[in-house]
Amino acid sequence: MMNNNEAALRNAARLYPLDDFSQALTDLRYKRKSIFELPPAVIVDDFKFAEANPDHPDAHTNRFTRMTASDFFNALAEANPSLIDSQMLSQLHEALFDRCPSVRLNVAETLEKLARSESITFLEQLRDAEDESQAVRDTVAKALARCRDFDSKRI
Repeated sequence: MMNNNEAALRNAARLYPLDDFSQALTDLRYKRKSIFELPPAVIVDDFKFAEANPDHPDAHTNRFTRMTASDFFNALAEANPSLIDSQMLSQLHEALFDRCPSVRLNVAETLEKLARSESITFLEQLRDAEDESQAVRDTVAKALARCRDFDSKRI
């Protein structure tokens, strides 16, 4: 029987090879714009929107690429947080402001699992800027509390 960490690691490996994180990092940036660069798109039909706006960050093919990458880092943080190095953490901090709320939610969950003090400033910035998703706001609050709790125990 598999434990939770093994299952999470297997889930991560299903998305990207565990010996090379470069594609996941590339996909996390794929046609990304931040919430500060671009207002939310009004999408009634994903396929029509993507056909009319193939390079838009919210076109389903573009945002699903970033969502898959953020799912990978979320699963990796659950399975073995020590595999996420400072370069990956930096990329996650940037992705925290992705135009897509699902990516923001995944990244906030990842940062909650990592519980690193370096994330506090970025989470506070998103807390103050998030006006699109209550789920993102709630997850950011949990992530902030966990990062602060772990930070206070390290002192």
